[in-house]
Amino acid sequence: MIDIHHLRLQLPEGYAGRAPHIVRLLGRALADAPTAGSADLARLQVGPVTLPAGASDRQAADCIARAIRAQLPGAV
Repeated sequence: MIDIHHLRLQLPEGYAGRAPHIVRLLGRALADAPTAGSADLARLQVGPVTLPAGASDRQAADCIARAIRAQLPGAV
């Protein structure tokens, strides 16, 4: 399980109105991700993440989720 207490997300211009939906999808993508072990991290910094041109909200959330998971201890 991944538990995020605070998330600061900077999206490219044009994505601002889509942020709430992207964040909800990001939460689901991370909740569905298997975790390799346990860790307590005070801070995790990821970025920048390159999104495909014209990315859908789901594609944006999935790209961000992959980048977050790649930074977690035990990531493959």
